[in-house]
Amino acid sequence: DEDVLFALAHQKYKAGNYKQALDHSNAVYEKNPRRTDNLLLLGAIYYQ
Repeated sequence: DEDVLFALAHQKYKAGNYKQALDHSNAVYEKNPRRTDNLLLLGAIYYQ
């Protein structure tokens, strides 16, 4: 479930859908706040 949400977040980010990417990435963060790949993605989303 967490991996699926992260994959969706990454896919949305690559497509330029930053709001949707942020929603999915935040859901991953709520489940596992120490997941480093998600933290990097969150940083990239906020950078945009």
